[in-house]
Amino acid sequence: MQQGDLNFSLACHGEIWLNKKNCTERWCSVRISSFNPVVCGQTKILILGSMPSVKSLEENMYYGNPRNHFWELMARLLCVDMDTGYETRIQRLLEGGIGLWDVFESCQRKGSLDQDIKEEVPNNLVDLLGRYPNIECIVLNGSKAAKGFDKHFKLNIHTIRLPSTSPIPTKYCKSLDDKWEYWKVLRAEL
Repeated sequence: MQQGDLNFSLACHGEIWLNKKNCTERWCSVRISSFNPVVCGQTKILILGSMPSVKSLEENMYYGNPRNHFWELMARLLCVDMDTGYETRIQRLLEGGIGLWDVFESCQRKGSLDQDIKEEVPNNLVDLLGRYPNIECIVLNGSKAAKGFDKHFKLNIHTIRLPSTSPIPTKYCKSLDDKWEYWKVLRAEL
């Protein structure tokens, strides 16, 4: 690093280097790391995202952007109230047999868009599955998670690809209700 460069960490999830001379946007040349997995011995379904958003990293929680549809979909799936604190949400997921992690351990990314993920390093999913043998199903949250999974892993495990829970509308999923039509297939896995 040269003099005048700014070095700081974001929610203790990796180092971020911003070069003031070349950086015209808030986030440039950023290396970020994912959270630790949220799993327990009862976990049957592991939901893999790609990488936490900037807001999630700032809040230090999975799906920390209040506009993301993830927690509302989980409330519908588990028939429980998810309008609670983060720790209670996580507890309810685990009690329902659902765990969380990301396909990527770290990557370069500007902002929160999956399309901007570069130089990704995969998480050690094989090790996690070895330590938690009750995991029977991997759910891939969005196309970037699915593409990353296909690129880095060749596993013999039941895998379900679902639309991203991101609030950004897509061609086939413009609303929470549209996404629910896909995500409710997980009820058969519980």
